[in-house]
Amino acid sequence: MLGRLMNNELVFRKCGGQIIVSVMPVTAKHPTEAQQQQRKRFSEAVAFAKAQMNDPEQKMRYTMMALEKNLSSAFKAAIAAFLANNAENLSKK
Repeated sequence: MLGRLMNNELVFRKCGGQIIVSVMPVTAKHPTEAQQQQRKRFSEAVAFAKAQMNDPEQKMRYTMMALEKNLSSAFKAAIAAFLANNAENLSKK
């Protein structure tokens, strides 16, 4: 039952091979505009990473990047690369 709620109070999730139990986070009822933009940006990063993992050459590229940056997976490296590139593009505007 990982990643699930228990009685709407506890959250169970697996992180780094360990099961983490935490109190359900309290969130605002209506996300701010900045939160919505960040969620959209992260969704785009995940879609980008998924596409990169389907290309063997790109997957190898991000695997090497993950090793260099001490990240746990090529998927995380692709997300980090997308977000870093996106941040640079936003700062140029």
